[in-house]
Amino acid sequence: MPRTIKLNIHTIIYSILLLTISSALGQNTNFLDLDFNSTGSGYFPPIGSRSEFYDQKILEDGSIIIAGTTEPQTWNFDFVALKIKPEGVIDSTFGENGYALVNFETGDSDDRCRAIEMLPNGKILLAGYLSSTSTQSLITRLNADGSADTTFGDNGKIILEHGWPPITGFITSNELEILADGKFYIAGTNNSSNVMLNLYNEDGTLDTAFGSQGYGLIDVNEGIDEEEVQLVLQTDGRIIIVGRVDNKNFAVRFNTNGQIDSSYGQNGVAWVDMAYSASGELASAALQSNGKLIIAGTQETGSFFTHQMASARLNIDGSLDTSYGNNGYHEVPVKSPKNASWGAGEAHSILIDETDRIFLGGKMKNGNWWRFGIMSLSPDGHLDTTFADNGFAYTNGSEKKITSMRWDGTKIVAAGNFYVARFLTQNTTAIGQETHTNQIYSFNLEQNYPNPFNPETTINYQLSKPGKVSLNIYNVLGKKVKTIINKHQKNGHYSVRFNAKDFPSGIYFYRLSTNDKSISKRMLLLR
Repeated sequence: MPRTIKLNIHTIIYSILLLTISSALGQNTNFLDLDFNSTGSGYFPPIGSRSEFYDQKILEDGSIIIAGTTEPQTWNFDFVALKIKPEGVIDSTFGENGYALVNFETGDSDDRCRAIEMLPNGKILLAGYLSSTSTQSLITRLNADGSADTTFGDNGKIILEHGWPPITGFITSNELEILADGKFYIAGTNNSSNVMLNLYNEDGTLDTAFGSQGYGLIDVNEGIDEEEVQLVLQTDGRIIIVGRVDNKNFAVRFNTNGQIDSSYGQNGVAWVDMAYSASGELASAALQSNGKLIIAGTQETGSFFTHQMASARLNIDGSLDTSYGNNGYHEVPVKSPKNASWGAGEAHSILIDETDRIFLGGKMKNGNWWRFGIMSLSPDGHLDTTFADNGFAYTNGSEKKITSMRWDGTKIVAAGNFYVARFLTQNTTAIGQETHTNQIYSFNLEQNYPNPFNPETTINYQLSKPGKVSLNIYNVLGKKVKTIINKHQKNGHYSVRFNAKDFPSGIYFYRLSTNDKSISKRMLLLR
């Protein structure tokens, strides 16, 4: 029976409080896209008294699907996905009045959703874990309209019991990444000491050929903050997982077969000493076009409550890149928007554009209040004063923090705690679009030419908006044999050459993928 969605007294009180705070502080419209919800930001009420956003995807039409956890009934959390229209209002045609709820019916335990990915066919994959002492990961697949995809698992849901002997104790599943062949990675932790990476088949079963019976596992010999891991895919297919232990961030790297890459850092682990000591704070990471890894977090600068947004850069081998910022780190105090003095800040998310400019998202202290805030850095780790207010943009988040950021064309969509804002990039609104500003392109992949070919052929494609793009070649067995493109690109028309001199004759497939779309075509190599 459908669940009736109602706003409770907690939501009403919170909304009144938010309006009061917004009036007192004044919404800074200089940084916000007023076409979004007329003010540039919006509070989207949770279904229950407690909710949290953790991840989001932006669709081709500019709509946003945000995933997280909500409490529709007292003391029990469920997965939730919310769809927001491009203009910043809830899309009531999605799920039930804009919200899609998934209850795994696990008794009194909480279902914690931490990640979302869009499949090429428009379906939605959500992943998380059961918040109890069990060893269970939770996966669900929704149709594009928010209804359960009953062809997946058991009526759209999979509860995976990790029964392999080393997998004991409390499990978290926090990060999700879909591969071109439909398989997907989920990264998490177990037993408060191990970093865990699983490879799943498209149907949600474990790929037992990966690692040891489907598991890549490394013990970092410390107590891991159980929710603090992020997954990053390198262009060569290797997988980096970033997390936090006490006052330090770490990065571990797995090979594509699930084995730890011992050449990375020290025996597969690189340590970055920059996280501060408060519990529950996120570390986030992203790759620049040169393959170097930017890790974002928070640096304690003095007393316990004096801390700032921080980042560091690692070389491809896991060593600290001392050419970045100040000897490998950026150290820029957060500017308080209230009095132009220097305030406090925390970084919980990161975004890198196609020019390698870095955006750190989180929250900034403004007098007695915390706000949604973004800091911009140059590619080499120095404050980018061309962005917003001398490198800082902020809005009224009312004690909220940005936990997720995504590109929406030339704007930044930031979300957290059921609060969403769309930021302008001020005098750089044509980020990555210098030669395409006045042209409109559709997402398209053309037939290669010549076809058949020997040994070279040309592949043309178009991108409708900037974003992460991959162009891969597959053999008839579905195995990826070549990556041609794997990076952020501008919107526009592109032409690339594929040289197959080292490949045998036969049929091959090439696939163009973005965050939310993909197209595949066939080509024939004749020797």
